[in-house]
Amino acid sequence: MKFVEMNPYVRMAEELTLTPDTAPVCGYDSRLFYVEKGKNRLVTDAEEIPLSEGRFVYLPAGCRYAFAESRSLTLLLIAFDGDWRYAEQSDPIPVAAAEDWDASACHRMPDCEDYPDFGATFSVRAEEAVREELAALVREFGEKKRLRAEQASARLKLVLAGMLRSRLIGSRAEEAVANVLGYIREHYREEIPNRAFGALTGYHPYYLNKLMLEETGQSLHQHLVSYRIAEAERLLLATDMTASAIAEATGFGGLPAFSASFKKQVGVSPAGYRQRERTRRML
Repeated sequence: MKFVEMNPYVRMAEELTLTPDTAPVCGYDSRLFYVEKGKNRLVTDAEEIPLSEGRFVYLPAGCRYAFAESRSLTLLLIAFDGDWRYAEQSDPIPVAAAEDWDASACHRMPDCEDYPDFGATFSVRAEEAVREELAALVREFGEKKRLRAEQASARLKLVLAGMLRSRLIGSRAEEAVANVLGYIREHYREEIPNRAFGALTGYHPYYLNKLMLEETGQSLHQHLVSYRIAEAERLLLATDMTASAIAEATGFGGLPAFSASFKKQVGVSPAGYRQRERTRRML
C-alpha cells in the first residue's frame, strides 16, 4: 500500500484530561496523541518521548507503551485503523495491560511502501494547521452526523500527511544544522559570511539561525565564535604562538576582536588564560 491508497477508519476521536496510570499497556488499534496541556514522558520499548504542549505522537497498533509519571495531561486522542477491514467493530477498543494483550486480535497498520514511518512510533511538532484539522476532526466526530466516518477518515488522512511533512522537514533541518557544524569545523579560520551558510543548506540565513537556536541553543554567530575560542584555547596551551598569530589562525582577523571575544567568553584575556592554565599544570 502507498500513502495515497490509505483510507483510515477512525474509531474514537475526543478531547480528554486524564491523570494516566504508569503501568505499560498495548493498543489493538493505532493511536494518535496531541498534547494540548501538560507535560509527561511516554516510554516505549524503543525510546522515551517527551510530551509537552504542541507535540503529536503516533503509536502503531501493538506498540507497548507507558506514561512515565502520573501527571495530568489534556490530549486530543484518535484511535484508528489503517483501513476499513474491521469497521464492523465500530466501538472503541480499550487498551490492554501489556501482559494480557492478545497479538492475534491486533489491527496492524498495512505496510506503507513510500512512508514506512507508520511501522514505528514517531513524534513531531506539526504546523498549526495540522492541529486545527485534528481539532475539527474531534469536534465533528462527536456530532455523530451522517457520513461521520467518511469525513473523519478524510480529515485524519490530512492530519497524517501534515505530520509526515513536518517529520520530513524536521529531518532536513537536522541535516542542515549538521552540515553547518561541519562547515564551521572546516572553515573557522576564514571569514564566513551568512550567505555561505545559506548557499550550503538552501535555507535563508534568518531561518537557518532559528534552526541553530532550536537544535544547539546557540545562534550561528555564537557557535562560530565559541568554536574559534575553543581552538584559541588549545593553541594558547599547546604552542608558543603570539596572541596576534592565534587571532589570525582562528579567524578573528585581528588582536582587538580576538581579545574582546575571548575575555567576554572565558573571563580573562588570552595572555591571562595562558598564564593561569600553565601555572595550574605546574602545581
